[in-house]
Amino acid sequence: MVGKMHNRTSIFISLKFICSAILVVVFGSSTLSAQEFDIKVTVTPSNTSMLSDPQIFRNLEVAATEFINRTKWTSDEFEPHEKIKGSIQFIIKREPSINNFVADLVVKTVRPVYNTSYETDVLSFTDADINFSYIVGQVLQRSDNIYYDNLSSTLTFFAYIMLGMDYDTFSAQGGEEYFVKAREVRSALPASIQTSDPSWGNNAIVTRNKFYLVSDFLDPRIKPARTFIYDYHRNILDNMTNDPDLQRAKLVSSISTLDKVLQSYPNSLALQIFADAKRGELVEIFKVADSDQKNRIYELMMRINPSQSKYFEVLKN
Repeated sequence: MVGKMHNRTSIFISLKFICSAILVVVFGSSTLSAQEFDIKVTVTPSNTSMLSDPQIFRNLEVAATEFINRTKWTSDEFEPHEKIKGSIQFIIKREPSINNFVADLVVKTVRPVYNTSYETDVLSFTDADINFSYIVGQVLQRSDNIYYDNLSSTLTFFAYIMLGMDYDTFSAQGGEEYFVKAREVRSALPASIQTSDPSWGNNAIVTRNKFYLVSDFLDPRIKPARTFIYDYHRNILDNMTNDPDLQRAKLVSSISTLDKVLQSYPNSLALQIFADAKRGELVEIFKVADSDQKNRIYELMMRINPSQSKYFEVLKN
């Protein structure tokens, strides 16, 4: 990685995937190597009774894919094997009028684990009931401090959220500037959208949306949890192949940070997002652990997000 150096660099220098050498040869110093994302976008109508030509959904897939993957979002340059991988799925639920849609947006990203072929989930979030307009040929625009349309703002917002969460896994609080940029995207929205659109609003009815997502990650009460997220990925998961028993013990000790955060900030969305992304992974890590470790992880996860009890039952003694 060239350009601005940060703690993402050292880990990727060591991630010597065979495919990375091939990609560097193929792409060379192409401008495209500078971009940060390798995101797959899909658009799925939930029913066939849409007013618009189905071609509009294929066009939206292409437009959103190119917008996310070809826009330069940071001052860092990413080689092809360093790009942040993930997916964005539009699940079109309704079309109130032609070219106007209501959809759920499912955003996921992963991160490679050092010295393995394993990719760990970093973000898994559903933004429910987003409203947007789209016509074939519409140009999507980066919306840092200006509002063009709801679709452009939504995709710009999630680009910065994906960056912030990824950078947090490589250095403590490393994603701060990108969470701030995501907040600025929302601040640039017209006041009517900020107050009336449930996917952007700060009302108490919908508390799992873009407002609460970025507010949580910038809340001072969450900073210890974000430092834990760095520790979890860089100091524990990246070293798991060296001594699994030692890393499990370290994880049991450090994960208590989340309990302290939970006490100061009950119902934290940031903690729920961590539980959503890591539930399967934590089960795999601790299913061979001793009873005490299993119980501690089970009890903590139940406090963070009781609705996920079915995933962690296997750890219950």
